[in-house]
Amino acid sequence: MVRRLSPDSLSVMEFKNNLDIQIAEKMLRFPLLGEKIDDKWNLRLTAEFHMTNDSHLFKQQPGKGRIPLYEGKMIHQFTHQFSEPKYWVDENEGRQSILGRNGIDKGQKLDYQGYRLGFRDIARNTDARTMIYTITFNSFNGNKLPTIKLYDEQNNCGSSVTFMVIMKIN
Repeated sequence: MVRRLSPDSLSVMEFKNNLDIQIAEKMLRFPLLGEKIDDKWNLRLTAEFHMTNDSHLFKQQPGKGRIPLYEGKMIHQFTHQFSEPKYWVDENEGRQSILGRNGIDKGQKLDYQGYRLGFRDIARNTDARTMIYTITFNSFNGNKLPTIKLYDEQNNCGSSVTFMVIMKIN
């Protein structure tokens, strides 16, 4: 069962009762998150900055050219203003850090410059909602606030499709 539920990481799920096992087995009838499926919109989970490894980029005060760094604890259902930002990132340094991994800066629009659907990385079964998400705009995100991107079969990102998904969730 471990191999079927998490073939990549072999993570062991904790079950409290038989209902949990039945739910997990039902989940196996559907594709895994991130699994590429031909002729369908595909999902990628992304994160820009790791809160420990990239901490040298984080400033503790807002300033000219600085963009807020959002963390999962800063959002709640449908709001990106659950708490104030603790860190800001200089936009030029942030761009260089992101593009340093993927290419050179040609003035292209990057993810942080648009609307994104982000969700809390950590949820508990004691929360009123175990899926807490919101839309962010013009912000960098830490690893505890991953974002969802949808791609078509030609690998084109569909931001308008993201909003259709949001409407269906609501």
